[in-house]
Formats: sequence, C-alpha cells, structure tokens
Amino acid sequence: MVGMDWSDEFATLQALHEQAFEYLVAGRLDELAPGLRALTVLFTIVGQVDNGGFRAWIDNSSDGWTEEAIAAARLVGADPHAAVFERFAAGPRDDATLDTLDEDFYALPSIDGSLTRYVAEHPRDFELR
Repeated sequence: MVGMDWSDEFATLQALHEQAFEYLVAGRLDELAPGLRALTVLFTIVGQVDNGGFRAWIDNSSDGWTEEAIAAARLVGADPHAAVFERFAAGPRDDATLDTLDEDFYALPSIDGSLTRYVAEHPRDFELR
C-alpha cells in the first residue's frame, strides 16, 4: 500500500486487483488477505456484469464465485450490490429475471466507492501474504 498513487482511485483499485488476479484464476483465493480477496472477486464479477449483464457472469464460468462475491460485497459495505447478487444466486436464470437483475444492478452506484473506502480504512487487508 505504501507508494500507491491515490490521485486516480480506479487505477489504484486496478493495480491491487492485478496483484491478486492470478490467485483467483488459480483457485488460490484462500491465500489472499481478506480485502485483497474481496477486491479481486468484485473487480472480476462487476467487470463481467458491467460488460454483459448477469448472462456474462454465467457465461464466463465465474458462476462458482457467487457466494464469494456476496461475502465480498458485504465485507466492503456494498450491501445493495450484495442483495442483487443474492437474488441472482437464489433466482431462476430465465431472461426476464436476468433482465431485472441487470436493471437493478445498473441502477446502483459504482461499487468502486465502497472498495476505495474499504482500502483506505483497512490497508493491511491488501498486503500479499
């Protein structure tokens, strides 16, 4: 965290995500500190939903990270996002449901604000072990 340039908050979040992404892909999330784990899961999931809706979440084989995404959103204080993720986990995967989830998700403020606050308040949660 020392030496991070906070003048561009998104770039800072992206840099943290890039440090952890290989752990996500390799199925080694349990090796990451809690904040870094949450950030990389959320960056991956939110990026997919932003670029193709909840169908993209299903199609991009990240469906297995649903419970992880819910816990991550709760950890960083993004409860409205967690609630939409929970509805996704519990609901049918038909077009009408997915369209409603997309609309509800896109109506939320960016999750970046919650992530930025969490990083600032818990810097030790973002150190590689």
